[in-house]
Amino acid sequence: MGLSAQKTFKKQVNNLVDVIRTMGNPFLDDFPELVTLDRRDCMDDAVAEAVVNLEQLGKKQYQDFVKAVIKDRTISITNPIKKNKLPLYGKRPSRAKSKQSKTITALQNNVALFAQLYIAMQSRDADLEEFFSHEVQGFPPSLSEFGNLRLPNAKSELMKCIIQPQQPEPPPTFDCRICDGAVIVHCLPVTGAITFDDYADKVFIPYLRGQDSRRVDVV
Repeated sequence: MGLSAQKTFKKQVNNLVDVIRTMGNPFLDDFPELVTLDRRDCMDDAVAEAVVNLEQLGKKQYQDFVKAVIKDRTISITNPIKKNKLPLYGKRPSRAKSKQSKTITALQNNVALFAQLYIAMQSRDADLEEFFSHEVQGFPPSLSEFGNLRLPNAKSELMKCIIQPQQPEPPPTFDCRICDGAVIVHCLPVTGAITFDDYADKVFIPYLRGQDSRRVDVV
């Protein structure tokens, strides 16, 4: 055993001794029920029965598997084995409440709070309009859902919040146009032009003169 393993073993033993000195030796206590060693929590009868019959259950399932898969060959060996959901020592995780139950609970709390505030208002002769101008919930329902940020169910709902920009219509005339000469040369047809002068006189220059603007710059 190495030095690191010795230090780890010594540390774990010291921790166990400290716990036993603080909480008592669990192995000396005689309980009629099945309890945990550290917290003395009493387990349910279903947990105790599952622990007692765990070995027999495992042997029975093994024999059934061998008989059905190897001997009788009624089940394929590739079929998945079902998981045993046995109640054990671990605490059961709390199930998340459904949205409907949360809504009902919130409404019940609002009704109870509203009744208490209304009775208090009547005894103090408060203003009824001012009373209804305040929220009775701890969060705004339009922005929050049970204390969490309310998110839309579908992405299409976000489009209602976005203002569609209006494209302005282009003006009929421009004061100045800036044209890319290299792009224009590649875009204009060259049909009927043999030389560069023919292309300039018949195609390029007429295209520039056809622009509806007071000034045309070619870059």
